[in-house]
Amino acid sequence: MWARGKRLFLFVEASDLLMRIAIEDVLAVELSSIHPTLPSLLLWHAARFDRLRSPHDREHGRNSVPV
Repeated sequence: MWARGKRLFLFVEASDLLMRIAIEDVLAVELSSIHPTLPSLLLWHAARFDRLRSPHDREHGRNSVPV
């Protein structure tokens, strides 16, 4: 029973990931029609926000402090 539940969980996770990738691709095409560099700028800001939001500083192994 546990293995079946684990497979179902992995399937749901994979389908969620594929759906998110598809949505991001559509958004990138739509945003690039507004301005060619807009998708790249948004990805850069999202990566920066994710890095600031993470609980640990990967280089030093301690809590990060947003500046």
